[in-house]
Amino acid sequence: MKYAFIGSHGTGKSAAAHFLAAKLKKEDPTKSVKLLEESVREITKLVGINNPEFQKLAILDSVYNQVLYTSIYDIVICDRIAYDYIVYANYYKVEIDKSYHLLASKNLKEFDKVYFVRPDNTPIADDGFRFTDTKIRNEIDKLFLGMLEQSGTLYEEVRTKEVFKWEKKYLYP
Repeated sequence: MKYAFIGSHGTGKSAAAHFLAAKLKKEDPTKSVKLLEESVREITKLVGINNPEFQKLAILDSVYNQVLYTSIYDIVICDRIAYDYIVYANYYKVEIDKSYHLLASKNLKEFDKVYFVRPDNTPIADDGFRFTDTKIRNEIDKLFLGMLEQSGTLYEEVRTKEVFKWEKKYLYP
């Protein structure tokens, strides 16, 4: 099983992925669960951010890790996937080869469940890395929505404020 959490920055994707991983481990301890966290911070140290090299490396890293860990674990939960980097490349008008778009689109279809975590009025935590501008976050969210609808991908929408209800639902029933 492969689960994906996609969406703009600061919406609660990481928290939701952690809650789901804990729930699935608790439900069936015989299943191995791997939570793949995004590696954006490490990649930016190598090549900067929002440039063609960054987007390409992030896409390849995401797909590579999914392929690798899907062959090892029963369940893989991804906090951000290759498709996210395509959305951000489009937002920042970063030109990358069409083959990366095709790879990310194909990868999106390989997930058993896609959660699109959408912003609400919940403020973005300032961790010194992510943008805290809610206007940008909402613009990126709209781009995600349009691209997802265009792709025909089935997804479940989750709002930021709902993510933290998952903690009680999944960890402390």
